[in-house]
Amino acid sequence: MRVVWRSQSSIAPEPIHWDFAPQEGSAKGLLLSSPKGELVLQPGDVLMAFAEDGSRRYWGPYLIGETIAPVWSADTEEWVLILQP
Repeated sequence: MRVVWRSQSSIAPEPIHWDFAPQEGSAKGLLLSSPKGELVLQPGDVLMAFAEDGSRRYWGPYLIGETIAPVWSADTEEWVLILQP
C-alpha cells in the first residue's frame, strides 16, 4: 500500500509518500514521519492511499478538515485514518 500526502503549505511543495507491506500496521496502526521535518496535517491537505497489488484499489482523496476522515483524536493528539479493504 502507498499513502500519499499533499500539503497545501510551502513545507512540502511536492507530494510525500510512504510504502507499506501487506497487513503492516494492521494491529496497532502506523505513525508517519516526513524526511523534510515535522509532519503536521493542516486543513486542505490531501491524503490518498493506493493498493500496490495491481487491484487498482484506492482510498480517498481525504481532505483534512473537509471530509469525514481522517478524524482528530483529542486523546492521542493525532489524526486517525482507518482503511478498510
